[in-house]
Amino acid sequence: MTRSEKLNSALEILEFKLNKEFLSLVEIMQNKIENDKKLTDLINYKNNYSSLNKNKKNQTINSVELHHKLMGKLQIAIDGQKEVVNKLEIIVDQKIQLLKKDRAQTKALEILIGRYHQQEIQAKNKNEQRELDNQILAMLQSD
Repeated sequence: MTRSEKLNSALEILEFKLNKEFLSLVEIMQNKIENDKKLTDLINYKNNYSSLNKNKKNQTINSVELHHKLMGKLQIAIDGQKEVVNKLEIIVDQKIQLLKKDRAQTKALEILIGRYHQQEIQAKNKNEQRELDNQILAMLQSD
């Protein structure tokens, strides 16, 4: 087995790993998009609820307390969702950097394999030429 053939096996493994990492990145990005939407929905709900209660003039103390409690809980949910989105953003960025690094390694290995393959072809051609030269020399010497 030649060096290029051995390295081709390693390249296949790297490409498989790269594909798995890419699929993982896609899943995380989809998760981030879904969580971004949840965050937007929470913010919109809070804003809509807040504007509805501003328009009411005759509110009881209980309804005002209830409003403040709900607004507090909504803010806690929004803060929690922001944290989730920020963590997912960090993970996405890390995955992208990892993919770039692994892709660069794969590309470097592809170039190395190409060089080895060219060297192997050149060595094979030299050997074939040497064998032909030896055969011709042997035929000339036997005459």
